[in-house]
Amino acid sequence: MTHGFAPDVAISIEKNLLVDEVLLAKNFKYSFESKEAFGEDFQAKIKYAGVGAGAEIKFNLVNDHTLEAQIADGKEYLIAFKTISWGDLG
Repeated sequence: MTHGFAPDVAISIEKNLLVDEVLLAKNFKYSFESKEAFGEDFQAKIKYAGVGAGAEIKFNLVNDHTLEAQIADGKEYLIAFKTISWGDLG
């Protein structure tokens, strides 16, 4: 049976989430901190990590445990989103 233009559709609301918040950013910097020291192999790879990624990503190894990444190309990127369950809506 159809109602107007949409057919009957069964959706299990309990198994789906609703996107509540979206965070977009441009021209930002973030850092990663590792419990283990970055090895020489890793240090060599970060020189080429941003090449061909579609964004101007610059990496800076701050110390043996901290890596910074900076994007400064003026484009907006999806950084994070927050979901809630349908039961928490309202």
